[in-house]
Amino acid sequence: MISRSGGAAHRDVVSIIVDFRRVLTEARPDHCPDIAAEYLCELFDGSATALNLMDYQNVRFHTIRNIGVLVPTERTRPVGEYYPFGDFPFSAQQLGRGAAYSASVDDPTCAPEYRELLGGMRRTDCLGAPIRHHGRAFGELWVSRDSGRPFTDADEDLAVACGATLARFFRPKWAAAS
Repeated sequence: MISRSGGAAHRDVVSIIVDFRRVLTEARPDHCPDIAAEYLCELFDGSATALNLMDYQNVRFHTIRNIGVLVPTERTRPVGEYYPFGDFPFSAQQLGRGAAYSASVDDPTCAPEYRELLGGMRRTDCLGAPIRHHGRAFGELWVSRDSGRPFTDADEDLAVACGATLARFFRPKWAAAS
C-alpha cells in the first residue's frame, strides 16, 4: 500500500522506490506498463497517468498507456496516439535534460501548451518525468490531477526516481516505436 500522508515531502522515498521495484519485479513483463501506470497514479494521487515513449526518429511522443479517469478521446491501450515534440517544447527539453516538470492551470505563468492540454482534458495540474536509461530519455511518465492541487518540487524529485526505477523494467517491445 502506498502512503499518501503528508505529500511527497514527508514520504520515505527509499521505501517507495523499493516497493515500486518489488511491484514491477513481481509483474509479468507484458503487464509492467499497466501496473506501473496504476502505481504512479495512486502514488501521486492522480486522476490519470500516461506512459509515453520518445520516438526520436519521428520527433514525437508515443503514448502506450493511459490509466485512470480518461476523457472520451483517451484509450487505455491506444493505437496511434502521438504528439509532436514541437507541441510540447518545454516537456521535451526537460525530459532530455533528465529533469521533471509540473504545471498548473491556476499558475499565471503556466505555459500555453499545458493550459490548453489540461483545460481540454478538464484537469488542473500535471507532472512529467523522464524514463531514462544510459543517460537518455526513452520515455516519460505523466500524471495529471483534476483536484486543483498542484504538484510540488518534492513530487518532481520522487517522479524522477520513479522514472529511473521504471527504466530498468522496460522491454524492447515497449520501445518498438523509438
